[in-house]
This record gives sequence, C-alpha cells and structure tokens, in this order.
Amino acid sequence: RVFPAGTAVLHFESMGDRERLSANANTIGAINLLFHVDDRFQSTFDRQKGCTYEFDKQTVEGRRQINSTLRLDYGQGKSILDEKNQVSGQTKHVETGIPGCLTDLLTGMFYAASQPLELGKSFVIPVVDAQRTVPVTMKVEGREEIKTTLGTFKTLRVQPTADAGVVKN
Repeated sequence: RVFPAGTAVLHFESMGDRERLSANANTIGAINLLFHVDDRFQSTFDRQKGCTYEFDKQTVEGRRQINSTLRLDYGQGKSILDEKNQVSGQTKHVETGIPGCLTDLLTGMFYAASQPLELGKSFVIPVVDAQRTVPVTMKVEGREEIKTTLGTFKTLRVQPTADAGVVKN
C-alpha cells in the first residue's frame, strides 16, 4: 500500500460464439527487483455455457518459468496438456478423459458473474486445473460498496470453495 507492486490487464475479444480472455500480470518498481513476475494467461471459451476450449499460461515468477497449453477436446472427451519448463527444458504431455463442459480458473470468475446471483445461494462450476477437475462452489455471501479511483461500485461478494486445486484454502 506504500507503493505500487504491479499492474494487471484484462482484455476480452469476441470470436463468433466464442470469447477470448487475456490477462497479464507484471511486477513493477522495487518489487520487480525483489521478485520478478511476468504472467500471461489466455483462455478461449463458449460465452453462453462457459466451456473452455483452450487455456494458455506463460508463467515467469522469480526463477520459475513455465509455458503450458491445456486444450479441451469435447468431441474426443479428453483434455490435452502440453507443458515446458523454460529453465530446465523438461517437457510434459498428458491426456486425460473429461466428463463434459469444464471451465478454467480465469474463465470461471467471469462465467460466475454471468450467473443469477442471489444472497445466500450457491452454485457449482466444474473447474479444470492442469489435469484435475475440481467442483468449485460459489456462495453469494453479501453486498459491499467498493470505492476505487474510478468511482464507487455496489457489488456482491462471492466466496469460492473447493476440496482441492488452486481454490482450496
């Protein structure tokens, strides 16, 4: 809160019945000298159903540098993960069966916002994280008023919970 730590940029692009969501996160200033972050995420998904078709992730966090692509082939009923560690050169290719429509974590946040949100109500989104599918429960907990430099906004607070994956704890 003393000085800015970084920037985040989200970008939506319409592609017919699909949407492309890109997100970039970068450290700046003194934080960049302590721990450099340059993360880029890109998801292509069905905007009506929230089904992800492809999720690309380029992660640079300190010495950790990994590029990965997760493709969801609903016709074949499988997910295909290709990953490369840019530091060690190690690669990984994994194919796993999928039950149906899945949402990546990035798309899941925006798909959840498109659902009818009522205080005290919950709904579940099947989120794919690498090669695991995790049911994430989204519970609408309360209303809040958020003040930013762009103005004051009335919001709903939604709490995601899961037993595993990146949402756990």
